[in-house]
Amino acid sequence: MLAELEHKQWAHWTRYMLANLTPENIERWQRQIETPYSELSEKEKNSDREWADKILSIIQGYKLSEIALDVLMYLTDTVEANKWKVSRDTGRSYSSIYKVMDELEESRFIRVTRTGQSIKNRNIKVKFYGITKTGARVRRLLTEDPPC
Repeated sequence: MLAELEHKQWAHWTRYMLANLTPENIERWQRQIETPYSELSEKEKNSDREWADKILSIIQGYKLSEIALDVLMYLTDTVEANKWKVSRDTGRSYSSIYKVMDELEESRFIRVTRTGQSIKNRNIKVKFYGITKTGARVRRLLTEDPPC
């Protein structure tokens, strides 16, 4: 859903830009590119806030299970870990961790960082996972207190 929204935002901007390509607009856009967000006008900030609100509504509508949030919290504090280690360190059953981590990987909240061999059985490949930037953002949004 986030990628779809990003595409809509890009298409909206590109369509607008192509229809309004004037020397004045190019100069204004160049100024905006060079301006930190904190120094933009309220009108310019509101345009950015509109798209940020759309992203927040998607993320807030995405309900993470308690186990999924445990995995994101764990991987935030750990460089990488395999499913067995996440299960052991969070106290969650391996079967629940296995399923949740597959779902988090599919949602691109976590990713495989490398593959290694099992210590006990050299014929088995073990995946190691790390949190993605998107996963870290979602974890922050779901665990931090909302602004007053």
